[in-house]
Amino acid sequence: TDMRMPDMDGSELLIELHANPKAKKIPVIILSGLDRVEVEPERLGAQGYLKKPLHLDDLSDIVGRYIH
Repeated sequence: TDMRMPDMDGSELLIELHANPKAKKIPVIILSGLDRVEVEPERLGAQGYLKKPLHLDDLSDIVGRYIH
């Protein structure tokens, strides 16, 4: 999810996902052009935070933590 989206920002999306029993277990990685987010990604329910531009090694590291 991106923290800045036109209709619903990333924080709002995470709240919606966690309110849905079928979706709340979906791992979410925050991708943003912001230097940092105001709240730690984990406190929002995200598994990680990546800054744009996306580097595939960083994405691979985070995704690798959740693939079994």
